[in-house]
Amino acid sequence: TALACDGIIKKLKKKLSPNTIVLATGGYANLIKKYTSLIHKVDPNLTLKGLYVNYSEKAKKTKKQ
Repeated sequence: TALACDGIIKKLKKKLSPNTIVLATGGYANLIKKYTSLIHKVDPNLTLKGLYVNYSEKAKKTKKQ
């Protein structure tokens, strides 16, 4: 729930920095963002983008060999 996310975000910001930018990802990220002001940005495809970048880098290294 958004309330649970708020609690986690508050604890992490306390440990890291109050100015930490919070990025939510996943299928329900947009829904949760509607109920909290602590999430700054939403990227529902961040994990897929990361996997693509990882794959591309490994493919480049494999081509060079």
